[in-house]
Amino acid sequence: HCLSASHDIHEWILCTMDKIQAPHQLRTIGNLSASWRSFKQKFQLYMEASGLNSTADARKIDLLLTIAGEHAIDIFNSFQSSEGQDKTRFQTILDKLNSHCEVN
Repeated sequence: HCLSASHDIHEWILCTMDKIQAPHQLRTIGNLSASWRSFKQKFQLYMEASGLNSTADARKIDLLLTIAGEHAIDIFNSFQSSEGQDKTRFQTILDKLNSHCEVN
C-alpha cells in the first residue's frame, strides 16, 4: 500500500511509479494527426512521470513502438535512414513519426 505511514518519500515514489499506466495505443482510425499529437503528449508525460526519460534511446524507441502498437511499428519499418539520420536515435524516430502522421 503506497500510503502507509511507515514508507519514506522515496519508497512512496517507487510504489507510485509502479501504478503509472502507459497510454493507450495510437488510434489510426479518423484524424491521424490529432491522434498522434494526443498520443505523443501522453507518451511523453508517461516517460517523464515514470522516470524513463533518462534511459537509452534504444529502450525509449522500444517503449514507444510497443506502446503505440502495430501501426506505429509498420510506419517505423517503412522509414529509410537518410544521410545524417539514424534509426537508433529516439528524437529522429519522433521527428519521422511527426512528419508521417502530420502528412497522412
